[in-house]
Amino acid sequence: MRNVYLLLLASVLFSACGGSKKISPTNTSINNKTSNNTAATNKPAEPEKKEKVNPTGTAGAVAGKWRFESASEKDFDKTDFKVLPELSFNETDRKVTGSTGCNELNGFFFITGNQFNFSPIAVDKKKCIDASLEDYLTNFFKVVGFYKTDKNRLYLFNKNDKDKYLVFSKM
Repeated sequence: MRNVYLLLLASVLFSACGGSKKISPTNTSINNKTSNNTAATNKPAEPEKKEKVNPTGTAGAVAGKWRFESASEKDFDKTDFKVLPELSFNETDRKVTGSTGCNELNGFFFITGNQFNFSPIAVDKKKCIDASLEDYLTNFFKVVGFYKTDKNRLYLFNKNDKDKYLVFSKM
């Protein structure tokens, strides 16, 4: 009878050992199915880009003054505007200030890796002769999600469609 109890105890222990699965930071799923949930790994999803993205994640990469150059999805004739939009990034307090070409703007920016976000941008509301560029920019700033700097140019990418972006030149 004692041998039967030992045999049962041994079989329970062996079956319990084989049924458990260690969970590691790269395998957060108990049943071996892979998980694409970026929150589970605490790592933001990397954007798929054809071009190299600035991986530093430092405000210094965008610090300084930048002048609007172009938008990927819309042509603006820059000769129609007396003053082109400008952005100035202060790396110490993460503050962005500038102009839409007509009205002054200010807010804050946040960088993590190649991810880039603006806080809600405050814009003065003076009467503009042509507000098309201002409207486009202020709406685009709400959906910026990624950035890159390359050859004195700053690219701000739409977080939902990386084929849409703004280009600013270093001043």
